[in-house]
Amino acid sequence: MGELTIVLNGQPVTLAAPVTVAELLQQRALPQQGCAVALNQQILARSVWAQTQLQAGDQLAVFQAIAGG
Repeated sequence: MGELTIVLNGQPVTLAAPVTVAELLQQRALPQQGCAVALNQQILARSVWAQTQLQAGDQLAVFQAIAGG
């Protein structure tokens, strides 16, 4: 088990590898309901979070959905 460094919401973060998007959200206590995730500037469907392994250098952005009008 190694380590990898990604960029999470603009900040470098070192993680134990391997790690999936879903595991990262859980480890960091980030909201999973009502949020969107972009991996390397591409929106990632919630259905693949648990299967998507993060790689060194990935850029991950977590956005909280906001209702407005």
